[in-house]
Formats: sequence, structure tokens, C-alpha cells
Amino acid sequence: MSFTKIKKGFTLIELLVVIAIIALLLAILLPSLKAVKEVAREVICKSNLRQWYVASKSYLADNDNKFWKPQALGTWSTTWILSTKPYYGSDDIMLCPSATRLWAPNQTEVRKTADPAIPRSTWFEKDGLEQRIDGSYGFNCYVLSDNNENFFGSDLLNISSSSVPLFLDCRWVGVLAGPDQEPRKNGTARTKGGQLDCALARRHRGPNIQIIFMDGSAEKKPLTSLWGLKWHRNFDLGNQYNDPAFDWSSYPFMIDED
Repeated sequence: MSFTKIKKGFTLIELLVVIAIIALLLAILLPSLKAVKEVAREVICKSNLRQWYVASKSYLADNDNKFWKPQALGTWSTTWILSTKPYYGSDDIMLCPSATRLWAPNQTEVRKTADPAIPRSTWFEKDGLEQRIDGSYGFNCYVLSDNNENFFGSDLLNISSSSVPLFLDCRWVGVLAGPDQEPRKNGTARTKGGQLDCALARRHRGPNIQIIFMDGSAEKKPLTSLWGLKWHRNFDLGNQYNDPAFDWSSYPFMIDED
């Protein structure tokens, strides 16, 4: 007498259990993968900043250790980009890999800052240029020479410091920071352009921004720490926003994750 072996398939309950296990594993792994990708983007961003630093050092070496003059090439907005152009290879370093929200190519304005209401947004400039420049980094304009007493001057050796920002994630191409400039409360309230508000770019977790300093060190900094950096010669580090006891709860833009 012979028997036929019956092949038993999965029951509905078994399939549901397997699906539930797979869903659970995905729920555990996806945040980790997202975090790994973010770390990779931060590494590339920091590498871009180091290339900007090397380009500026190369410029200084060829120009008697003096920075470019404001508006020497183009406008205040574009001088640092055009001055360092011969010293960096690819325009890829114009954009942080986390800066993925570019303005549409049909914009009629000559410039646009990154929109604070749109995380990971970028700026563009085309005033006096043959081709529009899209970017996500900015320059601390106070390291240049100017009659204003706040400017450090053009000698890099005199201001090589781990507390003086040089290049950074930015909503605009340059920063003229002041300690009395109020932090941003949300993504729609506007403050005067060109000031410390321009450094409040929400592109990295924290929310943080990446900065390379005058001594070549690069760090990721919380937005709330920007009032504790030496942006210009007379920047008051005793300002209220640099007080450890300052209450940031009224400024969700500065502390809330996206």
C-alpha cells in the first residue's frame, strides 16, 4: 500500500506572523539606515567646507596673505566665490548633499535666499554673472578688511582661531552677524537679511549647521550655539542668547527637529 505525501503550505496565520516580523524588522532598521545616510551627508558636507578652506588658503598664499577686497569681483554676494574659483576643482562643493531643495530655474529675481520655511533649501545669485550660481554655503564677511571697527582685517595669521567662523552652512552667501539679532521663532517670521539670521540653515539633524573655522577645524554646531561664536572683533559673547540659562522654548525653529 503506497501513500502520497501531502505538501503542506503556510497557513494564513503563519503568513501573517511572517509579515508582521518583516514589518517589525523594517521598522527597526529603516531609522538606522536613515541615520547612516545622514551621517554620510554630514561627512561630505564637512569635506566641502574643508575644500573651501583650502581654496581660501591657496588664494591667500598667492595674494600676500590678504583676503579679497569686498566687491573686488562682482558684488558683495559673489566676490568670495569668484575669487576662489581658480583654486577649487568642481562646482559640486557649492552644495551640501543635504541641501536638496533648489529654486526653480525660471526665477526672474537676481537672487534668492534659502527659504527658512523649507528645510534643506538653497540660495541662488545671478547678479552680474553669466550663469546663475546655486549654493548652500556662506562666508563670514567680518574676516575681510573694512573701515568698520568690527572687521578683523585681511591678515589671516592675526585671526587664526577656533572660535571665528570662516565658511558655514548658510541661507545666503554671506553673514554679517550681530549679538543683538534675535533668533528666528518660526519659518515665516523674517529678520533683516545679511545678519546672523542668514546662518540659521536647517539642513542637518539637531537642528545643526556645519562650520569651518579660521584655524581649519570643522565642527557641527547647534543653531542655538551661534551666539557664542566670535563672528567679529567686537562681538559681545555676553549677549543674552549665549547665556546657558536662556529659555529657548519660545523659539521652536531653533530647537525642534524636522
